[in-house]
Amino acid sequence: MLKYLFMVCALLLTAATHAEKKISYDTISFAAPHALERPISLFQDNRSQLWLLTEQGISLFNGSSFASYRSYNFQSPLITGLINESALLLATNQNIYLDVLTDPKTDYPVLWQVGTNETIEGLYQSDNQIFIQTNIAIYQAELANSDTPALTASKLKTLNKGQASLSFGPQGPIIIEKNQYNVFDLDSQQWQSFKSEQNFSQIVKVENETIGLDDSGNLYALFANNVGGVRADLLHNDVDTITVNNGTVYVQQKDQVYNLKKPTQRFQLPLGAEQVFLDKQNNLWVVSEYGLQVKWSQPINLITTNAPVSNDFALTTANYALDQTQLYQRQESGNWRLRTHLPIAKDTLVMLETDSRIWLKKQNRLVAIDKSTFVTSLNIELKPQDKVLKFSNHSLLIVSQDRFVSVNANGLQTVLKNDCAKSCLPSYNINSHTLTPHTVWLSTNRGLHKLDLQTLTFSSERQDKLNSLAPILQTLVANDEHLWLLYPNKIAYFNTTQKTSDLYYSPENRLITANFSSSGNLQVMSQLGWFEVQPPRPINTPIGQELNLHKIEVGNGNISYLAPEQVLELTQTEEELRLAFNLAKQHPQQTVYFRFKYDNENIWSETTSFAQSLTLKNLRQGHNELQLQARLEGKDWQNTRTFVYNMPYEYLQTKWVVIYGVILLCLALLIYGLERLKRFKMMFDSMKQQSFITSLLESTKDGVWVANKDREIQTVNAAYQEITGFTLDEVAGKSFHIFSDKVRNHEVESIIWQDVTKNGFWTGEVWSSHKDGKPISIDLSVTRVETSNKFGSKTDVKFVGVFSDVTIRKNSEKAMRHLATRDPLTDFANRTLFIELLERAINTANPQKPDFGVVIIDLDNFSKVNANLGPLQGDELLKLVALRLNNDLDKGVSIARLSGDEFALLIPNHLFIGEPEFYIRKIASHVQRKLVNSFMLGNTEVNITASLGVAFYPHHGISPEALMRCADTALKKVKQAGKNNYFIYESAIDNGKVELLTLESELIRAFNNDEFTVNFQPKYKIKQHTISGFEALVRWNNPSRGQVFPDQFIPLAEQNGLIRQLDTAVLKKVCQQIK
Repeated sequence: MLKYLFMVCALLLTAATHAEKKISYDTISFAAPHALERPISLFQDNRSQLWLLTEQGISLFNGSSFASYRSYNFQSPLITGLINESALLLATNQNIYLDVLTDPKTDYPVLWQVGTNETIEGLYQSDNQIFIQTNIAIYQAELANSDTPALTASKLKTLNKGQASLSFGPQGPIIIEKNQYNVFDLDSQQWQSFKSEQNFSQIVKVENETIGLDDSGNLYALFANNVGGVRADLLHNDVDTITVNNGTVYVQQKDQVYNLKKPTQRFQLPLGAEQVFLDKQNNLWVVSEYGLQVKWSQPINLITTNAPVSNDFALTTANYALDQTQLYQRQESGNWRLRTHLPIAKDTLVMLETDSRIWLKKQNRLVAIDKSTFVTSLNIELKPQDKVLKFSNHSLLIVSQDRFVSVNANGLQTVLKNDCAKSCLPSYNINSHTLTPHTVWLSTNRGLHKLDLQTLTFSSERQDKLNSLAPILQTLVANDEHLWLLYPNKIAYFNTTQKTSDLYYSPENRLITANFSSSGNLQVMSQLGWFEVQPPRPINTPIGQELNLHKIEVGNGNISYLAPEQVLELTQTEEELRLAFNLAKQHPQQTVYFRFKYDNENIWSETTSFAQSLTLKNLRQGHNELQLQARLEGKDWQNTRTFVYNMPYEYLQTKWVVIYGVILLCLALLIYGLERLKRFKMMFDSMKQQSFITSLLESTKDGVWVANKDREIQTVNAAYQEITGFTLDEVAGKSFHIFSDKVRNHEVESIIWQDVTKNGFWTGEVWSSHKDGKPISIDLSVTRVETSNKFGSKTDVKFVGVFSDVTIRKNSEKAMRHLATRDPLTDFANRTLFIELLERAINTANPQKPDFGVVIIDLDNFSKVNANLGPLQGDELLKLVALRLNNDLDKGVSIARLSGDEFALLIPNHLFIGEPEFYIRKIASHVQRKLVNSFMLGNTEVNITASLGVAFYPHHGISPEALMRCADTALKKVKQAGKNNYFIYESAIDNGKVELLTLESELIRAFNNDEFTVNFQPKYKIKQHTISGFEALVRWNNPSRGQVFPDQFIPLAEQNGLIRQLDTAVLKKVCQQIK
């Protein structure tokens, strides 16, 4: 039965593993005090800590071995146990004991005791409910959370002798009888019975699935019906046992174990396996007669393979290989073909490849071989310490002591950087390198480093987050986001964005070199042969890595677990606090890093897992919060764990000594006199001010300059140089300059300093120039700062300027303004901008001579061009007309396109010499002269004329709307008079319009008031001297106007659609009179 209870299986490798394949296990030693005891069980708590329960003790796994946590002196050996929160329940055959892991005391109270002739056989937990199995019954128990621990147990079921076995799982207990089994439902707290044709030895229930194993080793899926029966579907044969881990059913067949849903993915167990357990990090633990063994679950898998052909070569690239002086080329099939003999290749140290060249770096030379002819094309002299790196697919980078130089295929050398602070060379040895966009990744004796190709700077800190002593042998590109990193004892799959790695550890097999096979897979050479590396598979870890803390009692060495929410109360006699760390690892070789600080500190103190503990001395009194973080090798820091401890204050301890010392110091200072106190305060204020200025300069992203009372700049920050291009040496001792077209703008500078002098500050946006002449817009604030001198009446004055670069925003605003105020077809001002120009002209008009003119130009018969030639040709005509109109205009005349074929001119006052009408006549003549020649639209010749309407300010209006309306009215007058002319607005035109509108209103009212009469005019035949008929003539008797003649109202009726109504009214009158 014990064999079944401890079998918990692994999440399996991505690649299918055959049953015959051997798996290597590592032997884990027991803790020394429990080395001779029989192991009872392995289990993990909810924070991933791994515990081993033996007959008289419990041990905690610290990442490499089990360390004794408790030793028990019970009268009977332990038979089982489980963890509930931070409490450990321990069971012998008669009693259940409680060990509170957060309490270091060594007394363990008895929580529950069986009756006479009854023995405890098992202790289980299902969905946070505790069950106790004895030889005659099943009990359901509850652990009381109170100051006095107690375990209340009630009998759930009496076991009969005929029952075959008992199973426990995440869904609760299951009692198995002959051809029947009973399931205890945790929700309803009721037993449910099911009958079956098979006799089962094991049954497990996971969520909605029930799996049963019969006495013959047949494995079934069980489906209950509505009448208490069960249908059994056969799944597998020859099964030894089944168990459940993390909601998954696992099956053991002889010496193999596998996931029921993935039967082809199997683990082979070592000989003599008695108990099997899978932890939450997917490591497989096996207890056998040989001890405790573990198969570590690593994210990267290695498969044995044959040595590649490239292994025979001394130097290789992606497509070429070099064996002494023989050059080989890789074929599409993956085979290598001898291409040529290169005597110059002798003693080559490094071989690189670009698009058209093969590069050979020797001790003092760099040689380029043409790929098409295999002829030496370049031979460049080097210094022994020079580094040669691949810069792009077309060029190399030579890094020397004092500069960076690029070399292309044609031999062109370009100095990219020659102002390195100390040396352009890095402080580490480069073993190999790999090129990715913008970065060269470097394998060095100090780990992974990089060269930023945009700034041409080598990294000073290693990028792979590994042990600082670990060198890298080789770096290869895996894909766009990952690199393969080869170390002497591990392989890393490195994420270049997150700077984290998935690691494969090889502590007993030294790794030597790596390369890609013809199929593109990574192959690694080791002491044990060649292996093919598979990309990392995702690890399904149920919970994240959590940092666990334990307190070690100084003196007796007792250990107690510190719960995350626990506040540790220390006594005044405790001089130090010793904490033990614990963090679940992927592999024992994986280094764990810890760091800590108090909450009011800014700097972390870092250590590694080799210490496994931290001793804090000089403990702080009062309430203290200690922040701790951990990370696995190659990973980022995990979430912060805050540990709180309290230590009472003691009289005359450190805090009071400091207070007394400060008081005595203050008294001594008073004795020395007020003058010395003033000097001390002055020095303190000066240091505080200087610290503030320094901090401001170093932290702000805005440009900052500080000038003395004579406006001479004394200090600038880095952002100042970045925005303006000027260094402190170039501006020191000078005032802050504003430039316009590389010339100082004294006018703007004068305005700024006048405001600063008067008001103490100035703020605004100004345009200036970069050192290279490029215009920049800055948002500038200048402030006058005064500091009083405590020893006299003098005042120290400084000026502080703070500015930011807003060029991008101003250019965007300028572009948006242009789109909003310019006609896209002609690039003239549009109606919006023309109205703004009118408003500006009105607001700035000289009261003595305010006149200016507005001219609206409309092209005559332009609609015919659009109708006959199409809108595209119409737009082309408008552009040609705009080009002619804009030529030879007098300076100061503003031209705009209002809409369609309508243009406008704003004529300023200074162009009117004499009467304004004379200049208008000149403008009209200019327009007619520009349009007199025909326009060619493709193969079509087009002639066009224009009409002009004119209005003057202030005679015809004092607002933009009034002026444009008057000019438009004058334009319509020209159109009515025959076009191709100009007309100056007259008020009589508007008066006529008003009269016309009034007459129209009275005409409509006349129909309702019956104001029309009909007169009959006889038709006389002269030859016959007879009357042949009568013609009806309509007349309008207007009450206010009197008789209105037909030539006044009939055209008006025709224009407004009233003529038919008038015809009807006349016809009715005629009919009435005839009748």
